[in-house]
Amino acid sequence: IDNGRAINTFTQDIATNSNIYEQGKHYGIPGLLVNGLNAEDVAKGGKAVIDYVRSGKGAAILQVHTYRFNGHSPADPEHERGRKEEKAWARAEQDPIKAFEAKYTANGVFTEDELKDARKEILADVKAAVKFADESPMPPVELAKELEYPDAPDTDYNSRPAPAFTDEVNSRTISPEQMAVVQEHITALQEKAKNGDISIGDAINLAIHEEMLRDPTTTIHAEDLQAGSSYDI
Repeated sequence: IDNGRAINTFTQDIATNSNIYEQGKHYGIPGLLVNGLNAEDVAKGGKAVIDYVRSGKGAAILQVHTYRFNGHSPADPEHERGRKEEKAWARAEQDPIKAFEAKYTANGVFTEDELKDARKEILADVKAAVKFADESPMPPVELAKELEYPDAPDTDYNSRPAPAFTDEVNSRTISPEQMAVVQEHITALQEKAKNGDISIGDAINLAIHEEMLRDPTTTIHAEDLQAGSSYDI
């Protein structure tokens, strides 16, 4: 889901190519861009990508370009930014539910009464789902590993063998001085982990450093993964 910016940084200001769906080409990963305002396109595009992945052909990227009505996170009170005119425009012109209802009532697929009945049914389903979630116990910690892809839950990443080319590539791309700094940093983070006082940011740092040294083909694509960010990677 892409609204073209992070909290307040526009993608075009920091990236030459803001077409996320094209960024898997180098790795043989196909992508598809759909208009998030068009519910029909989202449904068709989503099904195409899901069918592709589930058929065993590999990963795929679905970029849904849309407008973000709420803040970036619960800590982002976007309503305080003085964007009242923009918000009014968005609710009038960028609401996919309103667009869907307007299109299919205009062409006679639905009547207004049918839409009212559908809204009641959907709202009841949403309330039931929220009630179920609120009353359900927290999922077990072990589930986090079971949801990892593509490795088995009992995978020991510390004992995973490195590719045959690792040492040659690392020696060619990382100077001895740089490697010494990296190894010192890794050792310090490992010590934090052993003592049980490692932070989330440090844990992510440690995992990325270890994996990128183990396999030089490892790549990262995400927001906030740079020096000075909340993760300081």
